Amino acid sequence: MKSLSILVPAYNEEAYIEKLLLELVDLDLSLYVASFDICVIDDASTDSTTEIARKIAKKTDTIRVIRQKKNQGKGAAIRTGIAHTQGEFIIIQDADNELSPQDIPSLLKKQAKTNAEFISGSRFLSQAITIGGMRTLSNKVFSWITSLLIGGKISDMACGYKLFSRKLLEKFTLAEDRFGFEAELVMKAVKKAKTKIIEVPVSYHPRTEAQGKKIRKIDGVKILWTLLKNSI
Repeated sequence: MKSLSILVPAYNEEAYIEKLLLELVDLDLSLYVASFDICVIDDASTDSTTEIARKIAKKTDTIRVIRQKKNQGKGAAIRTGIAHTQGEFIIIQDADNELSPQDIPSLLKKQAKTNAEFISGSRFLSQAITIGGMRTLSNKVFSWITSLLIGGKISDMACGYKLFSRKLLEKFTLAEDRFGFEAELVMKAVKKAKTKIIEVPVSYHPRTEAQGKKIRKIDGVKILWTLLKNSI
């Protein structure tokens, strides 16, 4: 059986990080992995995210907390996490509780069944979810563009849940620092590593900007550029 590293990039998530980490620690993944560890990468938060995460980490040997010296973005935090973990497979878990850890077994189950190198969550494949608004429209446009560029169907390119093998990462180099990470990972996995991406429905609980939503309109422009420049 394989080992799993769960990477949790976090920036100013003091309201959510404790609940998330307790849920992750309590997961029963024994059907799919021999072991798993959790790596929190605090991207130089200005609140008490690091302190809360370290307090919980002291109670278990499953969690490791790394603090970036300066804020660099989600992609940079994930690269740090990859460098400091050993799991044969890696999954990204955003710290904002928009995506539920209870869906992680579904991604692992699909990977075990298909032996795929890359499993992606999709909020749009779940019949229980109704999502609206400009962010949803933008995401669907990005997913449509991505599908055209990779010559295959992907319904939710920007979903934070990405499960992939460490061996897959040996076939290309990740460079995006911020929210272009998902676009870069998808494009390079398909274009450079010739990997097929399989999607799994996941639950979704969106939060507002007032609640701490961090992605902005300008990030959409950067994501589009990331898709295009990695399509060649």
